[in-house]
Amino acid sequence: MSYTSDNNGQGQHSQSEDTSQNPYTALRSLKNSSIPGGSLSEPLFPRIPRQIEIEDSSKKPPEQSAPLIRLVTNIDATETKSAQTVIHPAKTVRRNFSPGLRMSIFIAIITIIVAATIGAQQIFRTPIFSISGAGGTGITTKSAGSQSIYTPAPLDLSHPPPLLYAESAFLMDETNGATLFVKNPYEEMPMASTTKLMTAIVALNHADPSAQITITAASVNEDGTGMGIKPGEVYTLHDLLYGMLMPSANDAAEAIAIGVAGSESKFVGWMNATAAAMGLDHTHYMNPHGLDQSGHYSCARDLAVLARAALSIPLIRQITSTLTYTIPATKTHAAHYLENANEAEWWYPGADGGKPGWTGGAQFVDILSAARDGHQLIAVYMRGQHNWVTDIRSLLNWGFSDFTWVSPQITEKQHPVIYDSAYGYFTWDTLDYVVEVNGEQYYPGSGYLVSGPFLAYFTKNGGISKFGLPEGLVNSATNGAETQQFQNTVITCAMPAGTCQTS
Repeated sequence: MSYTSDNNGQGQHSQSEDTSQNPYTALRSLKNSSIPGGSLSEPLFPRIPRQIEIEDSSKKPPEQSAPLIRLVTNIDATETKSAQTVIHPAKTVRRNFSPGLRMSIFIAIITIIVAATIGAQQIFRTPIFSISGAGGTGITTKSAGSQSIYTPAPLDLSHPPPLLYAESAFLMDETNGATLFVKNPYEEMPMASTTKLMTAIVALNHADPSAQITITAASVNEDGTGMGIKPGEVYTLHDLLYGMLMPSANDAAEAIAIGVAGSESKFVGWMNATAAAMGLDHTHYMNPHGLDQSGHYSCARDLAVLARAALSIPLIRQITSTLTYTIPATKTHAAHYLENANEAEWWYPGADGGKPGWTGGAQFVDILSAARDGHQLIAVYMRGQHNWVTDIRSLLNWGFSDFTWVSPQITEKQHPVIYDSAYGYFTWDTLDYVVEVNGEQYYPGSGYLVSGPFLAYFTKNGGISKFGLPEGLVNSATNGAETQQFQNTVITCAMPAGTCQTS
């Protein structure tokens, strides 16, 4: 089997490979023919249908869209790279008011409650991102009929927000647009192949999926991942979208841009106009594929808003949630076997769409949507380190308040996970895996961290082999002492001296 370098940071099967020897042949049993023009394999973890409909909030920061659901400290683009926002519960403050003012406040509160009750179904409706079809001039939003009131995912105050390797991150409740977690959300940096979600939106806004696109020489000369298209071949936009979004083929992205707009520059202009219409104020495009280029950047917040819009388009959701797909041969082109490059979709429970990327400038970038217990979340991180596993799992586990251990190492025993050999078949991803950031240790296996004098004592006296995983937050005890629960014992530290012992 041969591989080529790609901007997803791993390898991509070249078109010349012998697919009969493909290591993922076992997954082909999942395929069916329910989608015209190709064979589709179902996601391993089917998406839970959305239960409600709410209005679109993509033109304003997500953290402003549902202030009564999550209270998040304000972040601006000048924050330090190590800053990480902590989610705080609302605090009650008691003040003395005059009787008249108290009555006015009481009347105002009653008015707000009544108005909220009457208008609740208008407030909580699902955003439907629509496209105006071939020759369209822009994007529009519309709302379907109201349904039941949405209950957001409960905030887990018993676990700290996760420590991440990534420089920037964002976690959103896809259903209502509420912000759950941020880390440097407006920091601008390269976004690699997550660019292709915007490429797909713009293409579908200006052409029908059945549109025929003739491949030009300019398309096949694109660097990085390619699906192996050749000049003179003719594909439908539908099939090129599969090639662009699943294995992240740069030649497919370039072919779409030129085929739909007539030139890359015109298409990129549409991309930037669409970004402005969506309120992506920290995003600018220079190409349709995401390879590093000066002036090509985004931020974690904008990628979350982009993903929310893109994944509300059924075809994009369908493509990005598909694990394997075959574009059948026609008189105008060869057959292509495709695999989804979004590694987490092969092993994270409920994963059902998104887009990863990797370039030298961007490092690891990922967007992943996942559903569980009636909730749909979108996790984003940028400039990640080491792998596509740790940060995406930590974000979603915390968002779902579910720290049941999940790992690609476990899934590998059931079926192959893409890029497994490049990561040593994930043998390193065990329950005691630790994330070390800024002098703290975070254990994804339990969702708790160890820091300060507790970490010093923990490390010096045997660590996880003696104490086990941390199983609680630091709590105040008597006489100014503080305690933290571990699997095998409790560590007590006298403060402020920081002398510790086990109990």
